[in-house]
Amino acid sequence: MLDLHSLVLGGGGAKGVVYPKALQKLHRDRQIDLRAVPHVAGASAGALTGFILALGGTPEAIARLSPTISEALPFATKSFANRSEKRIALSRASTVVDYAADKLDGSAIPSVLMIWAETALLQLMRRIVEQIDLDDEGDSYLALDGERYYLNELHGRGMGCFWDYDVDPGGPHIAALRAALATGLRDLRRFGCYLVGTHHRIVTLLRDAGIDAGWKHLSVTLTRLYPAQVDSEALAETFGSLNYVSTLLPPGTWSTDRNPVHKAFVRHEGVCLLAAAQASGAFPLLFAPTPLGPSPSLRDFLYTDGGCMSNMPIEAPIFADSIIGRPPAERDILAIGLNDGDEASSLPSGWQMWAVQRLMLPSAHKTIVVPADNSFYANARRDICSMPPAAQTEHGALFRFSMKPEGDYRIFYASKLPDAPISLTAEIPTGAQSRSVQDAIDAYADTIARNLAQLVQQAGQPRGGLVWGGL
Repeated sequence: MLDLHSLVLGGGGAKGVVYPKALQKLHRDRQIDLRAVPHVAGASAGALTGFILALGGTPEAIARLSPTISEALPFATKSFANRSEKRIALSRASTVVDYAADKLDGSAIPSVLMIWAETALLQLMRRIVEQIDLDDEGDSYLALDGERYYLNELHGRGMGCFWDYDVDPGGPHIAALRAALATGLRDLRRFGCYLVGTHHRIVTLLRDAGIDAGWKHLSVTLTRLYPAQVDSEALAETFGSLNYVSTLLPPGTWSTDRNPVHKAFVRHEGVCLLAAAQASGAFPLLFAPTPLGPSPSLRDFLYTDGGCMSNMPIEAPIFADSIIGRPPAERDILAIGLNDGDEASSLPSGWQMWAVQRLMLPSAHKTIVVPADNSFYANARRDICSMPPAAQTEHGALFRFSMKPEGDYRIFYASKLPDAPISLTAEIPTGAQSRSVQDAIDAYADTIARNLAQLVQQAGQPRGGLVWGGL
């Protein structure tokens, strides 16, 4: 079994519906311990899936709630050509929305992320509340009864949404954990935000308290949109429009001036993790760009699909490590993708960005700055996977990469385009078509598991590698 440092999930729109079965198979076959993975990074569909995993979700939870495809939502139906249907929006008001026949409304994505965040926080809070006297907790807990509906609804429609775990009522850090959960719930209800700093604190306290609830750190990629007057040449020297939001970095952590990576990581105490995941999954053709939080300084810029700039963000955990300054070690990264071909070492192309800017973005902020071929990001990305793979299979590759002084990385990369067409705008499949989609999901899971097993078997026979001088 691989002891993973990070799980990386690539983008692919609605094709992300194949992720739950693949992750479930890898976990059940004991190829990875999904519960114990401390960090997940994702772009687009991978970011939305990662958000559910980061808040203690299981593969079953992803299958029920995955915002990458409307059919996966437990309460939803959709509207299609020549007919209009009713659909329950997953908001606290549970209002019924009438969809236009030719419109796919993206409002369900933030609603689903919010209800999942509330449910996960309440589920963890209930485990603590049931075993600890609350004394005088004020109004932070008044919604426990009123919003228990969400938790019951999830468990009623998809058992196994959360990992099983125990809480020691006399354990350390319980009071601090309870306060952090109350802060997260309060921010969600008052501002609709779940802050990056709050998630970092909850994950840290769970680890320190010895509570194995399956919560993880999360990193997502974002494409930042600039007004027309932006100095594109200066920005392209580093990361261009590529940004990251990561809970791996403790609040107040800033890299040194010599480390150009700090320019790509959004560091602001008001960054909303929910908004960051939503922005990363905002496919430009369908969903509007979004800011990262309610504060005025965060609303100056809009962000869209992270897959535009880095659709397979294998570099995200490595860059975060360089900022944190981790002690030397060998670390394993598993990267899973949704497309054929080598996305692990690919870079965004100018014509793709032109198409996104001119054809897809209905916004005055339309400038996407692509990093220059000789930029720091382009060089670093190429260096990570530039050498011949240490092992290779039909749908996978193993890259060995050393970064001084952080240590050595083994990147297990497996990717496959699902056999059956899966689309956000396609009608909900029925009958034989539904069977073909399910067969494609099963085939994808089997392919990823088989290729990972082959790569692990070959991992002891290195044929290539790269030592990088670091950041």
